[in-house]
Amino acid sequence: MINSLLIATGGIVASAVLWAAQVSAEDLQRQFTERLKTAVIKTEISDGARLAYADGKIAREKGDFVTAAAQFTMSCDGGVQTACVALAWHYQNGRGVEKNEARALQLYRDACDAGNAYGCSSLGYAYEKGDIVKQDYAQALLWSQKGCDGGHDLGCHSVAVAYQEGTGVPKDQIRANELFAPICDRGVAPACLSLGVSFNIGRGVQKDHAKAAPWLQKSCDLRAALGCSMLALQYEAGKGVTKDTKIAAGYFQKALEIEPNHSFAINAKRRLKF
Repeated sequence: MINSLLIATGGIVASAVLWAAQVSAEDLQRQFTERLKTAVIKTEISDGARLAYADGKIAREKGDFVTAAAQFTMSCDGGVQTACVALAWHYQNGRGVEKNEARALQLYRDACDAGNAYGCSSLGYAYEKGDIVKQDYAQALLWSQKGCDGGHDLGCHSVAVAYQEGTGVPKDQIRANELFAPICDRGVAPACLSLGVSFNIGRGVQKDHAKAAPWLQKSCDLRAALGCSMLALQYEAGKGVTKDTKIAAGYFQKALEIEPNHSFAINAKRRLKF
């Protein structure tokens, strides 16, 4: 499949597809960190604990990690489990507190045990990546599924990736695509991008560039630079869309606005002279 794309587009789309298949964990985690800013606290807690959580978010947005960690600690102690998950991030990365991976892992686990889906998803993600605990795909799938069942999209995305990669479960791209679709509809850019790639190369579905385009459009709208570039490549090559280099240039430009060092768009700028 990839060889045919290499022949059809001089290797550009194929290179983008291979890159898209390795969407960075950092990008995904950044998206869910952004979602944390507007997370809803569902537990009955004191006004003081709620206020501390809000103050912690404001401090973290300003880059004041010491204050953020202190406020999240106060809020977590007051029963706000989402604050406990936020605090775990600080311990995991040594931001505002001394780095303590064991403490971070325990906070994720305690939040999950308390019924916080984000805590479960984060615990699953930790086992998936193996950064703060020994990598264990079976445990990753277990906790990610629990997070997904609780309504948290990071967990759902991790489960979909597990089926795509065959980690902890038998590889099943059809199932992965089925799981990516609703997550994309809920605004998770990497899920949209994964579906765009699947339709571009026939991964678990019939290859169809026309069907790839809407998924890539969604990922671009959700500020995934690679999604914008892949859609631009389709317009440049006339694959699944009407060939239009001006539209292609526009999408490449959007990719650069999102990610100034985005290599595909930088190369395209030289090629298309926009």
